[in-house]
Amino acid sequence: MTTVQNTIGTIFAGALLACALSGVLAVQVFLYHRRYPNDRKLYKIMVWCFWVIDTIQTTSLAVCAWNYAIRHLETC
Repeated sequence: MTTVQNTIGTIFAGALLACALSGVLAVQVFLYHRRYPNDRKLYKIMVWCFWVIDTIQTTSLAVCAWNYAIRHLETC
């Protein structure tokens, strides 16, 4: 039987992992642009698009975790 606290803990752990992996991706994007400045523009745009999509996803997850863990905890 799952409790609300277990569910919120799982959401929080997932959000922390997603933030850590998002940081790894940000470093990889930075290093890619520094190491391969002469790559095709299409590749650079694709890399930036992946970074933007990951940032949106990580932000959405953080907002979800905040809403469940902080704003709506007293209603659970």
